[in-house]
Amino acid sequence: MNTNFCASFCLLLFSVPCLSFGQEGRSLRTGTAFHNVLGAQMGLTDPWLGISYERLINPHWGVEAGVGLFGGSIGTKVYFPKLSDGKISLYTGISEGILLLIGARHYIPVGFTFLSSGGFRMNLDAGPQIFYDPNEERQLGVTLKLGKAF
Repeated sequence: MNTNFCASFCLLLFSVPCLSFGQEGRSLRTGTAFHNVLGAQMGLTDPWLGISYERLINPHWGVEAGVGLFGGSIGTKVYFPKLSDGKISLYTGISEGILLLIGARHYIPVGFTFLSSGGFRMNLDAGPQIFYDPNEERQLGVTLKLGKAF
């Protein structure tokens, strides 16, 4: 496995818990009653077509994983303003993905999400995909996710 991929994955794994320190101890319920989101995703990132799961740690932060056609990814998102029922929130984050025929890459999305009071969730984001192979060009990634929060 590529050394850069292992180093990036370890950095992501160990830095994500640090993001929760310094929070004000608020429950997720102050922003929304939902903690989990399961949905379908499609786009120009890994996986191209698949399912995704996101766990909302607090109203400003979530971690997610996706699997699907020819690949998968794992990452984290930071929401601002906080994720709330019936409102649009902006987010950014980072994910590490792998596409079986192309290889591993970073994806740095910037997008928006809408969470209805009934639990319907829609995300749309775009950002650069940076591949570990220096011979690969940077590419634009775009992802649409539709799901149900519970």
